[in-house]
Amino acid sequence: PGKYTLKMRAVGYDLVTPRYGAPRTGTAVAIFVTETFSNHLRVKSDPGKHPKSDEFPVLKLNLVQDFATGIYDYNLQTSAFVALAPVNGRPAGAATKVSLSSQEWCGNVYSQLLFDSRDLRFASHSYFDGEADLTGSMPCPADAVDEDALLVWARGLAWPLLSPGESVTLPHV
Repeated sequence: PGKYTLKMRAVGYDLVTPRYGAPRTGTAVAIFVTETFSNHLRVKSDPGKHPKSDEFPVLKLNLVQDFATGIYDYNLQTSAFVALAPVNGRPAGAATKVSLSSQEWCGNVYSQLLFDSRDLRFASHSYFDGEADLTGSMPCPADAVDEDALLVWARGLAWPLLSPGESVTLPHV
């Protein structure tokens, strides 16, 4: 009496993704949440820790993908942070940060992209030789589209908002 068990079960999607020249099946879960973001640090802002001028709202998508290759499993998580207000010379609805972590039996990888007014900064850390610690930047137009934000846009949660039948052509980075 007074005891019970709750089992959380995430609702997900069937996943088919190419890996090693063959389609692999698994599951994908998409989690959407709004957060207040620190522009200076590009992280979730703790209440009262940053000046209001440093903060802006984002819609975060965590896309979790798990699949087997026949030999070992892959566990991927991509986090796309879409600004809900104009920031860094980019319109509301544009990605401001994207991060990826990949875990599989050989090791792990972490990468992040930061979208600035005219540039895209990247950092990556990997267990692969020649990829261990990479950083750099490249030009990136303010109206460029990041494909990791497409699930946010497709659900009509952020720009570009299109009516049925409408289309838009934007540059791709």
